[in-house]
Amino acid sequence: MGLSSYSTTLFLLRCWLLACMALVTLPIQANDGYAPDTREFTGKNAMRFGSNPILSLEQGGAIEFWIAPAWQADPGYSPVILSNHGEQPIYEIRISGAKDALEIQAGQQFGEIAFDFNDGGMHHVAILDFVDDLYVMIDGAIVGAVAMSFADTPGEELWIGGGNNNASPFVGAIAGIRIWEGAIDIETLADYALKDVRASQDPHPMLDALIGESDFRSDDFVVANTVEVDIDTAATANN
Repeated sequence: MGLSSYSTTLFLLRCWLLACMALVTLPIQANDGYAPDTREFTGKNAMRFGSNPILSLEQGGAIEFWIAPAWQADPGYSPVILSNHGEQPIYEIRISGAKDALEIQAGQQFGEIAFDFNDGGMHHVAILDFVDDLYVMIDGAIVGAVAMSFADTPGEELWIGGGNNNASPFVGAIAGIRIWEGAIDIETLADYALKDVRASQDPHPMLDALIGESDFRSDDFVVANTVEVDIDTAATANN
């Protein structure tokens, strides 16, 4: 895709997303026989992997996952779901300690989207980076946007269930992490949130854009078109 057509695609998607924020909730439907890979995080079993330049999403993209935070009292910090960082985070995604907001840090930029995660259920979250703005979809609805983008900084480590060296550890379930590059169709994201993207009869139409995904059944995170990621399986600073 040329730069001009890519920019046009981003513009049209932004316009459509703005309409969605006021009018649309996209259905998320389970596919028979499919369940996302899930890992229960205890606050002491964050996972650490080597980062990869492809995961920096320099041309925009999307990060999606399922979460069910399970701490009771506010821990006094914002638990980290996913962090890709070097000296600074390319992106770090957190839940507020009160479970009433999704927080995003990218370099020195910070954004917050209000949402109540206190119901104890699993929620599907997608963060879409359109280079100038981040849009957040939760359970099929666009719930907000912030004027920022993932940071253009080198990444060294990818952490799941905690930040650097297991800082701000997460307690609860994280499932089905997928990282996509480029302009991603939000209707398709919602449609395949509970589907096997590689199903032979109905594969994801943008499967080539899937560049990273969790494989919690194997304690792994898989990056597209690379040798197996350098992994410190179930690494934690508190073991």
